[in-house]
Amino acid sequence: MKRLLLILILTFSFQTLTKADDIRDFEIEGMSVGESLLNHISVEKIENNIIPYFKDKRKYYVIKYVENLNLYDDLEIYLKSDDNNYIIKSISAGLYPDNLKECLKSKDDIVRNINSSLTIEFKESNYNHHYYINTVTYNSVATVKGGSIRVECIYYDLKDKANHDVIDNLSIVSKSNEIEKWFKSNYE
Repeated sequence: MKRLLLILILTFSFQTLTKADDIRDFEIEGMSVGESLLNHISVEKIENNIIPYFKDKRKYYVIKYVENLNLYDDLEIYLKSDDNNYIIKSISAGLYPDNLKECLKSKDDIVRNINSSLTIEFKESNYNHHYYINTVTYNSVATVKGGSIRVECIYYDLKDKANHDVIDNLSIVSKSNEIEKWFKSNYE
């Protein structure tokens, strides 16, 4: 029942976004890539919610956002270092289904709902995670102007869980090409 409610909410949330052909047209919790995070929270809250993924300063950093969310359990928002406008470069929304079967079913339902609401098409792409090498990621990816949208299930292999603090999840990611290049540069 909880999953059905989530699918219905997600379906209706995408209904207003018809003809999204640019990454900036796709919203997650009312936010989109290319807008200022200051439209949603203060500089102080941004600075107090930085996730310390890296020990040194990098070109981009990530904050965790959990306030006033309607559809997701949490968001990870990528911002460019030293950008006083706090322009969002990527948004990753997280959900935590109970098992892989439920995650994959929810992923397929979300992709189907986005496909029926927007003018984008997803391609399936399952592969071993680049860092957690024993873990398979189950992806649906759509390329749009300026970036991509990905719906992904990751249920970590027990070998990876034994050595890392990871959480099985379903994520919906809106990512700019700029962030994708940074990922490919090995997060320099």
